[in-house]
Amino acid sequence: MDKYPIRVEAREVALTSTLTAAAVALRYAKTALTAVQFINIPLAVAYTAAELASPLTGAAVAAMSYLVSDLLIMPGPWTPVDAALGGAAALAFGLAARRLGGGVELFVAAYLATLFYDVSSSALLYMFFGLSPLDALAVGVAGLFLPVMGGGLVGVGPITEAATAALAAGLVEALRRRGVVYEGVR
Repeated sequence: MDKYPIRVEAREVALTSTLTAAAVALRYAKTALTAVQFINIPLAVAYTAAELASPLTGAAVAAMSYLVSDLLIMPGPWTPVDAALGGAAALAFGLAARRLGGGVELFVAAYLATLFYDVSSSALLYMFFGLSPLDALAVGVAGLFLPVMGGGLVGVGPITEAATAALAAGLVEALRRRGVVYEGVR
């Protein structure tokens, strides 16, 4: 019996590190320029990592990207929530993407994974601030379309989901066309 049942190759570690660093740097730069988010950079990069290496790699990139970038930007109770939910969204996208064709199917998978992340992270944080689970879910969904609990933009949720999904699906399609998919842990 193998002493270490999970094997991790050096190139997968390097890919995870590189994509995490890219996501952190891009999120930090975006935040330095504007507080408005129209693309969820950690998720788009994590979805790409899930296709390049494995769904677990995508989950690791998402979780570490949120943890490290939040430490640089502004950590809070949302940091572990965003890391865990981002990892779950990337894992779900990676598992779905393995069974999907390209184009619209990848876009829909990325859109739904990002929507899951957005609504669940909002709802969990609203619960942290004292709302009941049902009220938190309602406010989380409403917050996609309307400014709630201190928000200032109308319709930013669907725009963010669509932009993130389009970027991720485009990157994954480009990688597939070029044959740049690592056949590591699946």
